[in-house]
Amino acid sequence: MRSIPGKTLILISFLVTLTVALLGLSIWIGSQNKPAVTVATVTPTPTVMKTASVSFFPAVLDLSTSTTPSATVDIIVETAGTPITGAQAEILYDPKQITNVKILPSETTNSLFGNNPGSHMTLFTDTSVPGKLTFAEVISTNGLPVNGTGSIGKLAFTVIKGTSASASITFGKETKVTTNTTQGSILKDTRPLTITLQ
Repeated sequence: MRSIPGKTLILISFLVTLTVALLGLSIWIGSQNKPAVTVATVTPTPTVMKTASVSFFPAVLDLSTSTTPSATVDIIVETAGTPITGAQAEILYDPKQITNVKILPSETTNSLFGNNPGSHMTLFTDTSVPGKLTFAEVISTNGLPVNGTGSIGKLAFTVIKGTSASASITFGKETKVTTNTTQGSILKDTRPLTITLQ
């Protein structure tokens, strides 16, 4: 058996030592504290299920033979299974046909918010623009979300006969129904009030 020449043995020893040193260096560098990489998580915006409806009851009034030009209708909210915390109604009408428009409290027997006056409150009523009335009815700070179908207020008004054969009262784009679980309104649709005048 032949012996390994001295220079070759020195070269092999040097290469083994260099390999061990480089391996140790890479392990040491890998174990150093590296800055944490932050990955941004995107929380998807939940889709608001539009389920609620707002309408008048009754939806049709015939005042053509009425001796009294005044009427009162309920503003009805149907939650369609989604508990709500409040509703805002923007009511639009022709001030040349309809006057003396005001909001009255619901009867406790058909109020969406129940028969406990302390469980809800009128947040605001705005009649500053002719032809538009806006108001909001919400649960109070100690109230619980409500579900079902019921009145959020009564709309009282007087019609001016002789101006047209009919009139209507509609809901504007600022009409909203809110919950405490979603951002935005869950209002699906609105239905107008049709009034026969002649």
